[in-house]
Amino acid sequence: IDNTIVSVKPSIFCYGGGIYAEGCTVTMEKVEIKNNQTLDSWSIGMGIYVEESKVTVDQCIFDGNGVGDTGGENPYPGFSTIYANDSTVTFTKTTFINNGSNDGTSLGDSVLFEFDTDSYLEMDECVIQNNAPVFLFDVGGTGRATCSFYVKNSTITDNLSAVIGEEIYISGCFENCTFNNNEYPN
Repeated sequence: IDNTIVSVKPSIFCYGGGIYAEGCTVTMEKVEIKNNQTLDSWSIGMGIYVEESKVTVDQCIFDGNGVGDTGGENPYPGFSTIYANDSTVTFTKTTFINNGSNDGTSLGDSVLFEFDTDSYLEMDECVIQNNAPVFLFDVGGTGRATCSFYVKNSTITDNLSAVIGEEIYISGCFENCTFNNNEYPN
């Protein structure tokens, strides 16, 4: 997928609002995944949903993916922008901006990067800015997944969220990263 903008109108309960990859190898370059939203609780992978796959993302933008206007219903939605199960996802020079709820507040069990069983995430030279999930990195499902991430040479700034979720079954490493003005809303 190259030089493409993917955008889907708000949907009810959804896996992979922007991209759904299962049992495959996907390379995305210079793609914008924008404004994919759910109106329901517990939709996952509103930007990209990856199941038993290998995905490489280079010079892409994930912008405005998350929870749309629920009309006051589902006040504590759970969603993720990037979801991976039994997969490897690599991001290079990619920007994640304005993902979360449509009003810029952190809601419910929302996560920017959600991992499930045996998944690995690697990021290099990425920007994670102005997102509003509750956690930036967390484990989904039973919380007993074996998952890891490696984030290097990246900037994580102005996010209304905790950087790491509460689960103890996730391991990760940040190398040569800049953290600035991230706030956890208690």
